[in-house]
Amino acid sequence: IAASNVKAKSHLEVAVSLSLLPALMPLLARLRHLFDLDAEPAMVDAHLAQHGLGHSVRRHPGLRIPGAVDGFEVALGSLLNEEDERLLERVVGKLGVAVETGLPQLFRLGPAAARVAEAGASALVDLGVSRLRAKAAVAIARATVEGRLRLQSGGDVVATHRALLEMEGVGERLATIIVMRALYWPDAFPAGDPALQRAAGAAGRRELREHAERWRPWRAYAAQHLWLQDDAGPGHRQRDSR
Repeated sequence: IAASNVKAKSHLEVAVSLSLLPALMPLLARLRHLFDLDAEPAMVDAHLAQHGLGHSVRRHPGLRIPGAVDGFEVALGSLLNEEDERLLERVVGKLGVAVETGLPQLFRLGPAAARVAEAGASALVDLGVSRLRAKAAVAIARATVEGRLRLQSGGDVVATHRALLEMEGVGERLATIIVMRALYWPDAFPAGDPALQRAAGAAGRRELREHAERWRPWRAYAAQHLWLQDDAGPGHRQRDSR
């Protein structure tokens, strides 16, 4: 698969090899999820701009939610990147699968849930993952393999979120981010995230949650804008542009 932006970022062009034609329809569905192609950016932008995020919307029009080809990959990456971005690289290098794609940037697939479940928490700890996060990753992997957890678009958002929260090592912030990206929940909003609180100028989780009510049902998109504002620094923190 080769994808590229054309015509000033207004289109996504995908070239699919003939060998993938038998799986074309499910593949296209996954690509639509990966790039959030079912979003209505004009509608979302207009709503957010009307409710205090106009400055960010003008800077980043058409912002999408990063999706996933595989929901477990989102969960594993979210868990590991929370500690150290280099951890995911180590785990993929050890437990991932080498592939020949002809693209120098793409030479290894992330580990499937079954591989992580089989390796166990000790293998992750040996790679530098904390014991708590390693146990959480294996618990998610096993629940996915056994069918108790469906980390894919169309799954039950509330049930999945609840199931993740019941796993040791997975808090509200992580559970919400995983469901946001793996199940495409456009109203997901991890109000406990310190970065979102800083960007919105909120004193804490409760104040931010109340403040975010104005962004429903597109709070996940508002979160993307706030994360970008926080990355940009204090000079780009939220300002009301109504």
